[in-house]
Amino acid sequence: MSEDRSVFREEAFALRGQREPIDGLLQVTAPHEWAILAGLVLAALAVVGWGFLGSVERGLRAGCVLAVPGERYGEAFGLSAEPDTVPGLEAVSLLDVSEARQVSAGMTARISTSDRTLAGSEILDAQVLEVSEHAVDLRGRLDDIGLALSARSHVVRLALDSLPSAVVADGDACSVQIVLERHPPVFWLTSADRR
Repeated sequence: MSEDRSVFREEAFALRGQREPIDGLLQVTAPHEWAILAGLVLAALAVVGWGFLGSVERGLRAGCVLAVPGERYGEAFGLSAEPDTVPGLEAVSLLDVSEARQVSAGMTARISTSDRTLAGSEILDAQVLEVSEHAVDLRGRLDDIGLALSARSHVVRLALDSLPSAVVADGDACSVQIVLERHPPVFWLTSADRR
């Protein structure tokens, strides 16, 4: 036993002045390893950058109808031509009271239309022109428009920023997404009220 101790002591004294390579496992030496590491760092930086500089929208989606002032649906909704709108075409949506409270004039929106030949759909930018102050009851007058009609619906008028390239007409169904708020993704992660 004393012989084992003396061998251990001799080895310990011999190695006393030498450093052990404790970082040997952390070395990145091959070029492909550096490329992988650089890719991971860039991906992490991109995610962090998007989190602070990007934007995520919270919106309200509803059905809508394209309406032309002076024609059947335009008159039913009481549309009159506005000087700052695309001549002859607006979108009209009906929202319940709780949804209408969230919407105000000037908000941006996107309208999805389909042409009559069913060849495809188109997304158009729009602005909310007006939200009716009082709820209206359009049941019986516009049962065929495809919108959910209730006794307490607010009329929301939307001005299209450009004419659709597809063939559309007064009374054609569409859908609208009204942008209620836009924030960086970090806001949604840190917000207590995520709605």
